[in-house]
Amino acid sequence: MCGLTACGGSSETAPPPPPEVINPPPPTPMASLNAGDQEELGVPLEVHSVIGTFEFDSNVDLDVDQAVLVINIIDSKTTPFDEIYIDDVYIATESGERVTDWEDAERIDGHQLRVIWNDAEFKKENTNLFVYALIYEEIVDESLFQIHSLSLNEAEDAASGETVNVAPLETWPTFEVKGPEIRLSLVELENTTLPTEGDSLMLASIQFDTTDSGEDVLLETFRLQLVAPNYEGDLDDCELRLEDGTPVETSGNIDRTSDGDETYYVDFEEFEGRGRIFAKNEVTLMNMFCQVQSDPNRTFQWNLGSADYVDGEGFDSFVQVTVSVDETPGTVLTVE
Repeated sequence: MCGLTACGGSSETAPPPPPEVINPPPPTPMASLNAGDQEELGVPLEVHSVIGTFEFDSNVDLDVDQAVLVINIIDSKTTPFDEIYIDDVYIATESGERVTDWEDAERIDGHQLRVIWNDAEFKKENTNLFVYALIYEEIVDESLFQIHSLSLNEAEDAASGETVNVAPLETWPTFEVKGPEIRLSLVELENTTLPTEGDSLMLASIQFDTTDSGEDVLLETFRLQLVAPNYEGDLDDCELRLEDGTPVETSGNIDRTSDGDETYYVDFEEFEGRGRIFAKNEVTLMNMFCQVQSDPNRTFQWNLGSADYVDGEGFDSFVQVTVSVDETPGTVLTVE
């Protein structure tokens, strides 16, 4: 007999078979809608604007048979219900890519509107989403609305077709309709005296306030007029300048009303060719400088007339701007 080695055999044993690879089951498809920013929104007229934000948290892409948005009318001011139009409503990503088509809101009762989107696709990577809408000019300024709910009906995993139940989102901020607005007022001057002669003397400081505006304002003209002036050609070559002294391109000089009375005024028109843009939520100061040549003891005092002499529109919407004017006269300036 011979040993295994001597007879050409091997003392090594065969390797065990590799372990069976068991892939873990795919994760259960899950998705939720979560509240976004809850700060009240100011929504301009006639411009596609955000009326609500929300977060989409999902581990799969979703195919949604029907998405439904319901909007509450909280206070429509004097707008008749049948004149409330909220159109071109859609959901988009942060980059502006639309998740849904544009759809108009339909009335479902005396206090609610509804938008229905069919066949929408929600990608899991688009976590921050925005609801846009177009508010028509007929809706009265300061009307108040709020999204009531967003529902994703008959949602399923885009890959597997498995049904995914998504709870409706019912936590939303209010949004207020805010058209273009601007308020003009005169600022008191520290210096109350003028020399009998001088070029480019500051005679008035005008404040333009757009803190209540829903959009940037394109101002085309406004007026300054003298209160009970002792004028007789004492002022000329009036111009506007910003606080830093930069001239504002405009037409404007001393004139008087055409009906023959002695009201002298300056109409500032043709701002920079087509209008001066005042950004919303800002306060801007402009100063008026004129050439003065006058006898001593004359006085000059300005006011802004009325809102009738102010013309402008929303920069994006082209809606006529709502103007308020503080008609309080400015500083009395005495020639010494």
